[in-house]
Order: sequence, then structure tokens, then C-alpha cells
Amino acid sequence: MRKITLLKVDSSDYGFLYGLLKERNKIVNITHQKMPTRKESDKFNANKHDLYDLIILKNDERIGNVRIIKRGEVGIFLKKKYQDQGIGTTTMWLLFGKTNLKEYYANISPLNIRSQRFFESLGFKLISYTYKKIE
Repeated sequence: MRKITLLKVDSSDYGFLYGLLKERNKIVNITHQKMPTRKESDKFNANKHDLYDLIILKNDERIGNVRIIKRGEVGIFLKKKYQDQGIGTTTMWLLFGKTNLKEYYANISPLNIRSQRFFESLGFKLISYTYKKIE
């Protein structure tokens, strides 16, 4: 039986968070154009712009991160070896139980079909497409 818990991120988690960032598929990533340095990543994590920034634990092992920023935007990422096991769904329901928000948003790359399906399974609906022009 898996025990999933959520623990507030602190500075001792920054190395773990950087490792998660390195695991992300660059093709589906919309949060940054190039991989930040460890120093840039640590600075971002120290900024505390999130309403919730939580480490996902499975039996006390760090396996992922879930965040909600002030606009109610949700982001979740699990280590690859823990994906497709229902942990993301369990995590999101735990997160929803911790918050008092009325609306949640997920910005997802059009190429990230897997993430689109995941959020749709949680009741999220497509509401817009975003375009970006780079000069």
C-alpha cells in the first residue's frame, strides 16, 4: 500500500527540485526556453511566489512536486519511475483538500497530450489557447 503525503518545500529540497526539472521533456515544457542553472533554479524556488509549494512523498521518499501559484494555476511533476501509478491523481485530490480555492487552472503545452488527459480526468476543461510571438 502506498502512503502519499505532501510536505511544504524548504531550501533543503532545492537540489531535489532541480533534479526533477532536469527530468522534464523539453518538447512539452512551457515554463522555460532553456534549462536554468542550479543557481537560477534555487533563486526561483526561494522567491516563494506560490500559494502552495509541496514535495510529494511516497512512504517518506521524495518523488515529486506540486505547486499552486497565486492565480490558482496548478503544476505537478513526478519522477519518471513514479508516473502512471495513480500517484498524480491521489496527489491532486490531497491538494484540493488542503486549499479553499474555487477555481484551478493548468497551462499545458499543446504537445503534452498525456498531461492534457490527466487534467481532463480530474474535471478540468479546455478554456483557451495561448499564442506567443518571439522577436
